[in-house]
Amino acid sequence: MVYELINVSELIGDPDFTQPNGVNVIRRKVRVENHKQVITEQNLNVVGIITIADDTSIEMQEYADNSSEGIHVFTYLPLYTTGKLDDNAIDGYLSDIVVWDNVSYKVMKCLDDAQYGFCRSLAIKLQRDVM
Repeated sequence: MVYELINVSELIGDPDFTQPNGVNVIRRKVRVENHKQVITEQNLNVVGIITIADDTSIEMQEYADNSSEGIHVFTYLPLYTTGKLDDNAIDGYLSDIVVWDNVSYKVMKCLDDAQYGFCRSLAIKLQRDVM
């Protein structure tokens, strides 16, 4: 019996699976000038798939009940989390923001499977004030 594995990188660009209008990503580069953060944003539209993440969390606190909704984003390019790309970099990046269905999600984790040609990211819905 021969088993064939699904190549996820082939599915990312497949019209049956990919987001029809691409995945909207806001990339935020940050540097320090005169002791203040200066953030520059770049809007990207990349080929990718978005699915609902099953690992949402609910927290009950004294002052509010919080729930966070998450999505998985599969892309060819890695999405960024807060940090520097390498130790020698002067500038850094804040976590990418993925905008899906007019809702913003912050990338919290990126699993770069470059050897298989894709990246899987987990993004959590940004909290909105309720009042």
